[in-house]
Amino acid sequence: MKKIFNLPEHDIAIIQRVKQEKGYHSEVQALVHILETYQDDREKEKLERDIYAQVNKELREVFSSLVIGNRQIEKNTNALVDYINSYMILKPEKSLKCIPASLTKSEFIKKSEEVHRSRIAERSRKRKYLASKRR
Repeated sequence: MKKIFNLPEHDIAIIQRVKQEKGYHSEVQALVHILETYQDDREKEKLERDIYAQVNKELREVFSSLVIGNRQIEKNTNALVDYINSYMILKPEKSLKCIPASLTKSEFIKKSEEVHRSRIAERSRKRKYLASKRR
């Protein structure tokens, strides 16, 4: 098929440069090369987007599972702490060693609360950031 195009000078210069760089004998070969390269790049971009979407979907599923598991662990830990506290209070010989949490907190509890507060703050910052980007 034969077509005649009116191209600006800078486009013609690009075609001439491709013709020289690739060693083509005509502008048609250079233009075909440019079009094929463009098509290949578009296909690569589409493939990359598809791969990114698939990986993102799988990571979201894993992350959701981890969040659910973390919540369950926190529930179990709280139940275990309640059980141990109840056991220590109900056993008279152990109650002398029991220190009420209102008096002092263990280092583990302090660090756990700090980590929990920082995670909540980080999630809140991310949520606000994403909400601001959507606007």
